[in-house]
Amino acid sequence: MNWPLSPQEKRILIASTRDATLADVASALDITLGSLKNYVNGLLQRHGVHTRSELVEQVLRTHAPGDPLIV
Repeated sequence: MNWPLSPQEKRILIASTRDATLADVASALDITLGSLKNYVNGLLQRHGVHTRSELVEQVLRTHAPGDPLIV
């Protein structure tokens, strides 16, 4: 599976590993909750998962060590 992520998508993915609420993640990344929801929904749809936890698990399961996650 191809996992290139933009820098902002990578920040969202990393913040999501902390089990934070969407409001917490948006605040930490200094973006609006609406923008965060758009990013998250796009990532979930693009990768065929339903939750941020599933997305993190799928990335960790399919990402080859040494392959960059950022495009």
